[in-house]
Amino acid sequence: MPSRCASSPRAPTFSHAPGLLGPHFLGIALELHVRSPADRDRMLGAIDAATEPVLRSHGGPFERIRRVGSPWLDAWLEHETQMATQRSMPLFGLFLVALVFVLYRSWRALLAIVITLAWWYPLPSDWPR
Repeated sequence: MPSRCASSPRAPTFSHAPGLLGPHFLGIALELHVRSPADRDRMLGAIDAATEPVLRSHGGPFERIRRVGSPWLDAWLEHETQMATQRSMPLFGLFLVALVFVLYRSWRALLAIVITLAWWYPLPSDWPR
């Protein structure tokens, strides 16, 4: 019975079963083994550089390449979070100063709150300490 199922014209091949190959698409699964986000970003950059020549705009056979999965999502989230933090932290600082002066009207209170926040806010590992 198993041989009859395998020879059936309706039996999907390995590449068709998980949706990796179709009439207008080709899926290639990659597994990245990296130790840090910097290594991941370098690996994704190398993948992008290797796939760039096969795009139709560069004379290749493919119209577009979609990048899906956790590594690309993680890289995008980290980048967007970093940009939002750089944009929002100065506003938070101004809000903190204004709030302390409105509520307490004291430089000492401002200093105590800033020291407390700095004590609990973790610094990135690449910042000098």
